[in-house]
Amino acid sequence: MTNTSELLTAAQMQRMIDRVADGIRAIGHPDIKVPNTSSFCVERDRFNRAPGLIVSIDVGDFVLPLAVGGSRFRNCQDAELDAAADEIVQRAAELARMKDRWARRFAATREVLEAKVARDGLGMEVRGLWPMSKRVNDSLIDADAEMEADIIMLDDALRPYTRRLHAWSGRKFQGQINGYVPEQKRRLRALERLRERGAVLEIDGIAKGAIVTAQRDVNEVAVALVANCDEDTGQGGFVTLGSGQADGAAVCLRDGRILASVSMPSVGRLYGTELVLDQAIPETVVSALIGEPATKLIDHPALRGTAVIAAANVVRGTRTDVKLRTDRHDIQHVECEADREM
Repeated sequence: MTNTSELLTAAQMQRMIDRVADGIRAIGHPDIKVPNTSSFCVERDRFNRAPGLIVSIDVGDFVLPLAVGGSRFRNCQDAELDAAADEIVQRAAELARMKDRWARRFAATREVLEAKVARDGLGMEVRGLWPMSKRVNDSLIDADAEMEADIIMLDDALRPYTRRLHAWSGRKFQGQINGYVPEQKRRLRALERLRERGAVLEIDGIAKGAIVTAQRDVNEVAVALVANCDEDTGQGGFVTLGSGQADGAAVCLRDGRILASVSMPSVGRLYGTELVLDQAIPETVVSALIGEPATKLIDHPALRGTAVIAAANVVRGTRTDVKLRTDRHDIQHVECEADREM
């Protein structure tokens, strides 16, 4: 969000504000609040991703953002400003007629959402629900509004974050939430398990070995991983370990656990305890290595620790999928700016 000077001069902005305010006063609807400077801002238009003017119309039960395309303000004269202001007033008048119907719809949708997250029992919470922006040149009469909802979920660091969803109905929102249920179950189980042990995260032996080999501090890397969690998607951070590895190695944070992610050129790749080799190893050879250190199959710095071969399978005669077993270590505390309370 930026200030309106990106599109309009102060005088032009004040002209629009005054005209919109006068128009809404003339409507005379008790629930429509007269806009002021804070009701106008510049944001990227969700319709074309270009900067545009967003005008928030507050009707008490909800606020409807109206989007005015930024292209309308290029070298515009007073007549164009007045026309845009009049469209805003026209939409506000229509909203006065639609307000009760929309308010009932939003209330019913929120009820569906709250029942859904309560039924799932995963600690999710409905933080808010409101209409998404509408184009100022689109009539609101007999129109429906796409909605957005903020749902509190657990991120990969097992901390609350806000996930924003968009849908036209409660049923559509339910379908979207269903898509997050598996990960939220994993994260909630991990959180409960770690809390019982007095820990906040855990790291597997392969990842710990990769960090030590890179001469990095485990706690410092954990801090970076938590701090790098995406605030919008909840996806855990990713840290490249750099020098000290034969090949580029990294670690990532997934469902409260720090895992290794290593690319081995001409050999294969390692993610967590899943090792994929770019060649078919004879099954007799692999079978004989079950329970043996992973380095007996491939000598790589990331595997020179506690990794043991647990299972292996040759796929289509072109690659070998190897399941590794390793130990895990608790991380008792992570102090960083990413600590946040919801």
